[in-house]
Amino acid sequence: MVLDQLLRTHNLIYLIPLGLYGLFVLLRRFGIELDLFAASDTAPRRGIVALLLPNPDLSGVTLVLTLAGWAAAGLAFNLYFPEPPFRGFRWLVFGVACGLGYATGVIGTALVGRLLPTEERSVSLADLVGQTAVSVGSWTSPRFGRAYLTDATGNRITVRCRWVGDLPLPRDGERITLVGFDPKARVFEAMR
Repeated sequence: MVLDQLLRTHNLIYLIPLGLYGLFVLLRRFGIELDLFAASDTAPRRGIVALLLPNPDLSGVTLVLTLAGWAAAGLAFNLYFPEPPFRGFRWLVFGVACGLGYATGVIGTALVGRLLPTEERSVSLADLVGQTAVSVGSWTSPRFGRAYLTDATGNRITVRCRWVGDLPLPRDGERITLVGFDPKARVFEAMR
């Protein structure tokens, strides 16, 4: 009975994100790494993006928690009310689920940010200029990406980068040099 209610058409918009998240977890379990958050991790935050993803270090966490909260709220309402009590009820459920999902994402990110350190740093980021790093994943337009390096104390640090070198953009695993740092945006300039 519950499975029949879950698989109704109006619940698919809530089930699909949960299914994609399950697929993502399954692929990671088998060692397939997908960098789904490269664009949100490396793009400059302006306007609505800065408002919707308040903590740039945990933007992937915010997105996952928001989708999970939205899907859980929508499914809960639709399971509790299998038949809509009035016209437009599904739209009301969608709006309430969006609000609850966003609240779940922001509050959950704040809790995760307090419980877990986002990164371990023993040196300032500006001290890493001139170091060699290894490109991670695919770079996004306009020339933003990520790289990791090991600092003087042995901590592995992943940093956001903007490509200032000649094209083509670096491939995954390619060595690059951090040549500058923007402290306001917390983004390194990188080249070969």
